[in-house]
Amino acid sequence: MQRNESRGRPWASCALGYLYVLTSLLWSIYSLVLFWPSAENDLFWPNFYSHGTYSLLQRILNLQLTLLYSDAPTTVDLLAPAADASVFDPIVGVPSVYPRFVVYHKLTSVSVAITGLRAMDPGFVTAMITPYCWVDLAQRWALAHTAKRLERCRKHDVDNGAVYLEAVLRNIDMTQWLAQNTNNFYDKIAAGVAELGGDAWVAAIVSHRIEPFSNEVALWRTAGLLRFQLQWANRIQIGIDDQISITTAFGNLAGYSIKAIPVVNLGASWCSSYMYMALFNDFNALSNNQSLVMNTSNWIGANDNRQLENFDVSLPLNQVYTLFHDTVGALDDIDLRWISIPPTLSDTVATFRAAVLTRLRYGDTAFFSALSRIETISVPTVPQKWQDASLRFLGGNPMCSYGASLPFVQRSFGFDDACGTQVAMADMWSPFSGLFALTMVQGATNRICANVPSMPALCNDLVTATAAAHALLNLSLPAPPLTDLGLSKMQFVLDPFTGLRIETMSLLDESFAFFGWLNIYDWALFQREAVVFEGDKRAFPLMSYYYEPLAPPTPVHNDHRGVAQYHLYAACLVTVVLCLVALLATAIWVTNRSCRPQWHLFSRVASAVWLNRGVLFLRSLFATLMLATATVSPVTTHTGQNLVRAYNSLLTSFVLASETTWFSYVCHDFLHPLTGVHTRVYAPRSTLLSWGAVALIDILAPVEMLVELDQQCLMLNMDYQVYCTSATVMIGAMSRPPSHSQNSFSHPCYLWHRFFFTHLSSHLLKKTN
Repeated sequence: MQRNESRGRPWASCALGYLYVLTSLLWSIYSLVLFWPSAENDLFWPNFYSHGTYSLLQRILNLQLTLLYSDAPTTVDLLAPAADASVFDPIVGVPSVYPRFVVYHKLTSVSVAITGLRAMDPGFVTAMITPYCWVDLAQRWALAHTAKRLERCRKHDVDNGAVYLEAVLRNIDMTQWLAQNTNNFYDKIAAGVAELGGDAWVAAIVSHRIEPFSNEVALWRTAGLLRFQLQWANRIQIGIDDQISITTAFGNLAGYSIKAIPVVNLGASWCSSYMYMALFNDFNALSNNQSLVMNTSNWIGANDNRQLENFDVSLPLNQVYTLFHDTVGALDDIDLRWISIPPTLSDTVATFRAAVLTRLRYGDTAFFSALSRIETISVPTVPQKWQDASLRFLGGNPMCSYGASLPFVQRSFGFDDACGTQVAMADMWSPFSGLFALTMVQGATNRICANVPSMPALCNDLVTATAAAHALLNLSLPAPPLTDLGLSKMQFVLDPFTGLRIETMSLLDESFAFFGWLNIYDWALFQREAVVFEGDKRAFPLMSYYYEPLAPPTPVHNDHRGVAQYHLYAACLVTVVLCLVALLATAIWVTNRSCRPQWHLFSRVASAVWLNRGVLFLRSLFATLMLATATVSPVTTHTGQNLVRAYNSLLTSFVLASETTWFSYVCHDFLHPLTGVHTRVYAPRSTLLSWGAVALIDILAPVEMLVELDQQCLMLNMDYQVYCTSATVMIGAMSRPPSHSQNSFSHPCYLWHRFFFTHLSSHLLKKTN
């Protein structure tokens, strides 16, 4: 009986051991299933491309950057409802206005300007859109085309380095620039300066060598220059390459594009050239015996000379430009100044969107149904003052003058308007913009549809649906103070009794305020832009027409994936080899019917004998990187899309923690010459403790995603191309890699066992003696 029991126990032990081997192999295969999605990219971000995570991240970050006006680094929560991409939000792509926002608003500091000028190709200098006011920093010699233009310079641009020719020439290669512009500079600027006592200045600037950066900054500050702001133009669609940096668990940064707008020369569509062209046009318009310097004997502006206007537009002017000349000022002498979006407006729109998106995220079905009834549609609007049937309209863009007199009000100016067609005025009404506009007018609906005479039924339906949603939202927001900006639309109006005139319509006029706020909401999200058209006689702050978003950069699936693929191949190799060794061992065991195999040592022995330690380390590192990476995935619901943090299940945490312990196997093998006989005992214990610690950390304190918006940009040739890095997305944390805990348990386990073994041996020896 005793012999039968002793025979049964080894076979039971073998069965349990073999079950351990089978479980280990299944565990190893399941690990590959977990590894596979993370091998799609070198971020080890599961399904970053295939599940649309990258595309949604692009959309969310582009919108967050649109609403961020602060230059200080700002931490944002992309998992919060305010970052959701709603089905009611038509903004899906990249705003075409954004490069101009960066150039005209953000990149205007003295240090940025000096850096940009020094990197600029001198050939681009005369093409920069900046109507110069003065030759020198001391304002001794003026370049303004007229005396009233000089008054505008003193009013708006005394601190603007872009209107001082000296500020530019001090920071470019003068030798190269003079090689291209010698005659023009000497005949049309330098000679005039010399006539007015500026010989020394001419000699100094011609021989000038670029100063150390800090000295140049100090000089600008001393001269009272605080910014360098170019003027708006549609000569070039400024290009932008905007990227985000994603910090991985390796600790390295990987760049991913969120905006990519190519540089486009608009060529014949450059209609802002009629307002002001550039310095090269001023040079070309003058003969060799004329000067651009004011108060010289041969100044171009003496005796109300219209030579520049004639060269730029050709005289006689047509009826529209004649009216513009008489009402606003001479062509080729019009300032086009970008109007920056007030921070209070950006904050108001952000607060509004957060309130709406929070209601949608948390399942307010009544509110969702109300928003669903609001169409996204372009509404043909006609301000009441322009609804007189006897009126005719020649256009709403001051840069376009060849329109026919038509019976409908026409759209405003736009960057991409080539003046080839006359398009009716219309405003985009969407669930979000309509709800925002109604909130800004305190829910007043009685005067809205009077501005949509051609489609009253559609307007009434939109108003009814928007008012229902507004009542459910029940949000009270103070309107940001925008009245002082004077934002408006304009028309060239032909009256049969009084003739042709320029009329404007204030966006915030009580009769038009709802549609004005529709425009302003679009403006806050860069779907429109605002520009002041200012001449010697009058200024018009105008809002553009609506711009459709551009397509975002297309994700490249095979980009940034070599390292992850290499790790996956190593992981697959481990599993394949272990399966083959298990089959071989099983065949030998079945053939010999031995009950002595130590199956519980299978993983340790098989890996040490049949596999390279570097391969084991790569598999361990793969699991380590997965545990040290925050898994964020998109979720699609009936209300839209949002990012969520996907936490590991208990099984996944246990499996990945187990895979990290291959590193402890490698360490034990390397240390075996030092630890000797103690390895057999302390190694399994340290591995078990490491596995438990790693799993516990992942369960109790998983890595979280952190996002910081901090836009840093560089300009190429000033108003030509912009390169930006706008945000850092931290999804990996190497501050607590599982390998650290494995090492921390290996050494104590060894020391404990060494002490215990030595102490016990000594005690037994003394007892024997």
